[in-house]
Amino acid sequence: MPRNLEREIDDLREQVIEIKKLITESAKPPQEKVDTEDLLNLIKSDTAAKVLACIGNSDRLNILLALLKEPMTVAMLVEKHGYNSTGQVYHHLKPLLMADIIVEDKNAAKGTYIVKPQRVQGIIMLLKGIRDMTDIQLTKGELEIHAGAKMVDERYMATAEETQKIISTYFSSLNPPVLKEFPPKEKKKLVILRVISEQFEKGKRYGEKEVNQILKSIYEDHAVIRRYLIDYGFMERTRDCAEYWLTQM
Repeated sequence: MPRNLEREIDDLREQVIEIKKLITESAKPPQEKVDTEDLLNLIKSDTAAKVLACIGNSDRLNILLALLKEPMTVAMLVEKHGYNSTGQVYHHLKPLLMADIIVEDKNAAKGTYIVKPQRVQGIIMLLKGIRDMTDIQLTKGELEIHAGAKMVDERYMATAEETQKIISTYFSSLNPPVLKEFPPKEKKKLVILRVISEQFEKGKRYGEKEVNQILKSIYEDHAVIRRYLIDYGFMERTRDCAEYWLTQM
């Protein structure tokens, strides 16, 4: 059956209008009084931490964005958004399902997922809050915060001068990079790991042997560097450690 491009454009226009409407609604001041104690209880009970951990991953956020735009099956997510397998998508869908953020669309074909309607505005409000919290001065002249950062704190407060000093102290060469020793202090580790992460191509998938080869040429104890690249969110990997890739920016 030939595609009805006119109909597809109309559908897309309706989706854009709906998303704009949701964003406009989220920008309105809340009608009900916010109970600060209730909000603090979300932290004390670990509820906030669990929800943020659930969505605090670039792949899960990308899936949420895709499903905000249109209902999709796992196969569609693999095809349209560059995932390697349905297993990889299911790995990220599971926590979103368990958190009751996405559900199967009962009005569509089996296995089609949507963001739960009553969760949409909450997600938009959360993103708006993150935007409001982001101060451009935070990274001006300081260590850039990478997309996969697990926690943003004083470790990122290295000035450009401090960063350059750390690099010159711990690297005997930068082209190619050769690391003399891996520092124990967290701030210095971040500087070192950022330099090392730049040796990998964005969007490329690496086998574990390929990652090890690259890291061995930089530092003898390549396994330590590989672990910290994952722990600090510079890279991600599949559960079986068969593939590694840079965190999406």
